[in-house]
Amino acid sequence: MSLCAWIPACFLMFTIVHSEVTSEKVYLPGDIMLGGLFPFHSSMVRTDDTLKSGPIKERCESFNVEVFQWAEAMIFAVEEINNRKDILPNITLGYDIRDTCDSVSQAMDKALDFVLMTVRNDSMAVKAVIGAGMSSVTMPVASTLGVLNIPLVGYASTSPLLSNKSRYKSFYRTIPSDELQAKAMAEIVEHFGWNAVGTLATDDDYGRYGIEQFEREAEVRNICVAFSELIRNQASHMEVKEVVNRIRENPEIRVIVTFIHDTDMEAIVQELDVQNVTDRLWIACESWGDSKEVLRQAPTVVDGTIGVLLMEGKIPNFAQHLLKLRPTKKAVKKNPFLAQMWESAFHCSLESQGYMHGSGLSEYVDEVQYNTVVCSHDGNIRNTPVYGNADFRVSYNVYLAVYSIATALNNIIKCVDGAGLLARGRCPDIRKLQPWQLLLYVSNVTFQGTDGHHFNFGKNGDGLGVYHLVNWQLNEDREIKVVPVGHYDNRIQNGSKLRLEDTVIIWNELSRSIPTSECAVPCRPGSRQAVLDGQPKCCHECVPCADGEITNETDLPVCITCPHGFWSNGNHTECMEKIQDYLSWQETSGIVAVCSAILGTLLTVITLMIFATNRYTPIVKAANRELCIMMLVFLSVCFVSCIAFVGRPNELQCKMQIIQGVFHTSCVSIILVKTHRILTIFGSKLPAALQERRFARLQLQLLLLSFLVAIHVALVIALLALSPPGVEMNDDISKTVMYIHCKPSNIIFSLSTSMYTWLVSGICLILAFKSRKLPDNFNEAKFITFAMVLYFIVWSFYYPSSILTYGKLRALFRCLVNIVSAAALLVSIFLPKCYIILCKRELNTKAAIQRVTRQHSMKVTSRALELTPTKRSYSMGSAELNHLNPKERQLSSAEILV
Repeated sequence: MSLCAWIPACFLMFTIVHSEVTSEKVYLPGDIMLGGLFPFHSSMVRTDDTLKSGPIKERCESFNVEVFQWAEAMIFAVEEINNRKDILPNITLGYDIRDTCDSVSQAMDKALDFVLMTVRNDSMAVKAVIGAGMSSVTMPVASTLGVLNIPLVGYASTSPLLSNKSRYKSFYRTIPSDELQAKAMAEIVEHFGWNAVGTLATDDDYGRYGIEQFEREAEVRNICVAFSELIRNQASHMEVKEVVNRIRENPEIRVIVTFIHDTDMEAIVQELDVQNVTDRLWIACESWGDSKEVLRQAPTVVDGTIGVLLMEGKIPNFAQHLLKLRPTKKAVKKNPFLAQMWESAFHCSLESQGYMHGSGLSEYVDEVQYNTVVCSHDGNIRNTPVYGNADFRVSYNVYLAVYSIATALNNIIKCVDGAGLLARGRCPDIRKLQPWQLLLYVSNVTFQGTDGHHFNFGKNGDGLGVYHLVNWQLNEDREIKVVPVGHYDNRIQNGSKLRLEDTVIIWNELSRSIPTSECAVPCRPGSRQAVLDGQPKCCHECVPCADGEITNETDLPVCITCPHGFWSNGNHTECMEKIQDYLSWQETSGIVAVCSAILGTLLTVITLMIFATNRYTPIVKAANRELCIMMLVFLSVCFVSCIAFVGRPNELQCKMQIIQGVFHTSCVSIILVKTHRILTIFGSKLPAALQERRFARLQLQLLLLSFLVAIHVALVIALLALSPPGVEMNDDISKTVMYIHCKPSNIIFSLSTSMYTWLVSGICLILAFKSRKLPDNFNEAKFITFAMVLYFIVWSFYYPSSILTYGKLRALFRCLVNIVSAAALLVSIFLPKCYIILCKRELNTKAAIQRVTRQHSMKVTSRALELTPTKRSYSMGSAELNHLNPKERQLSSAEILV
């Protein structure tokens, strides 16, 4: 809404409201006027809400004696400044002090009056306002005055919301924000080591935002808010009882932080006394931290309380000023609220029709109406709340507010063009001063207070603030004494802002031991917090960490999972590295495996040397020396490659284990080629010369061997290219051991290579069975059969061991399978021949071989003669070969081989 449209609306609202509620004001004309808004009355009652004869009519009630002191502090400060020569020379300050009745509507009525006076350029329009009491009342007033940038300096409004300059652009305050008070309370709780507290607040802006700020500060300090209760202002007895019952339900939470008005706290204390709840410790906010009304309710309920109070101010001569107050006609005319203060403070009545002569006191008596004694001029204001303890906490903030505006005005008077705060260094004209110009100087004001400290408005226009800390101590007379025990000074930049004398504090029940307040015991390292059902997350039980998880600090909400390769110790406080299980070079099984491989290699090399040395002897030639030498080379590689199973597995070792199968297949393929060659030559029906050309050529054997091996090589290349094996670090099987071994990434590919080797071995076994009737010198059937059977048995354990074993056992089994299978081939195929070469040299001659062959031929011939002609003719083969008898054919085959 534009200003032009807003002003008529405000004027209309003002005329309606102002005409229906008339209130007194304290007025002093001056060159520059200051407005004052104070809640002299604390409530309003409706006198006519029928709407039959006009708008709703209301009347202010319940005069607040303490507020009178606040207003009197403003009057005193203005008069003090006017009497001084060093500030605002030739300028007189005036004041226009109004009653807000602690009501938003009444406060807005007065604020609109101030605004309209400014809009009309009234010579008595206020340039700044001191007010307006409670935060809930101040907020709308600040918004209204902010339209015209009229400075509003608060003295009792502590809501953090008022720090929002985008909403309350002309608001400043000499009192610190509740944000600072909440921080001070949180530091007190942290100082005494209380890890869980309850909170209690009035359900209004003051209570809600104060507690919310405390909860944020508590969260930063890991302080648990176990329960948080709100109570309506002037709540019913049932509401109060419900709050007290909630407090009783949490006996372990002994410390309760409060942001509550003194009148509400009185009701709480009364109910606590009725229910005999006397073991709670209260952290009192500034609104009731030294309240005499609360003190008097139930001393045993509130003893030990720690109160957070506003800074105690020293206003020179102000106490004497208060003591001189008397309700004379002149004084009452100057300050109409003086008469009401006197009646409320002394519980008496002043006659409204006139004063009694002689005493100079205003005594108006209406015993019918008041039913009280007549006020006397001998009343001593020292014993009333008006004087209080002469600590002047809020009054000092009012005093500072007046001086902040006066100092800003003084800076304007002393301003020199070129050094001013306006654009281009200009200075405002004090005779044509605009509110926004004064607002600029107020925001930059700095002066020395009566306490010796420099005052200025901090960030967002808040007072820097100092809180005094007190302890409510129960003396021998069962009365509460408020004892200073420290302070919280936000002006300290370095070091702790909190200062507490712990030795001076006496807790409830006259104890000097710091009470405990916790909803759960601390969870020691090795356990975590578990939230209980229906409880706040900070009220927990302690649950031990699961295996593989740890906590190494107290009160951790979750356990930390140990990283891969680590496991928790017995106390679950530390992650220990798991034992790495693999076939190492240092352990016995690894040494045995390596020694076995070396031994097999040496035996193979020795055998190779024997065959190479005797390569021209009949027995070596008959065994196909070229293929035998190749087989011995492959066997030596098989033994040597077993070392790839020893040591910490890596990708190269895993690939070597796959490639090793090629050499086993090569060995079995050589046996297959040899057996097939012998069987083909002895079983062939071709002439000897033709046999030598078709079957005895080495090139054909090598071609067949290469074909058989190439298939396995192709499978291995495909496996390594498409699905290479990897190292598996398995820590799921054992809590303390991590098994490290090679694992094929594709079991089908891996099985295909082994199945191929088994296929070749099976064919070899069949051919060996067929060659069982050959001459003994050429018959390796029983040895090959033994070797193949042993080979199948050994390799049948290979994959079960890969599935059922882990780590070093898997590597050891695989290594032994390879060693045993290679040894079986070495022993079965070559040991008999080495025995003949070394020990039976007489059998290693051509004649001996022919003799054995001849004996075998005779056996074959005798069996052939027993056959019927038809069957014998069928067994001999085709007609063109019948001229060769079995003996001749066997001899010719032997000659080819030898």
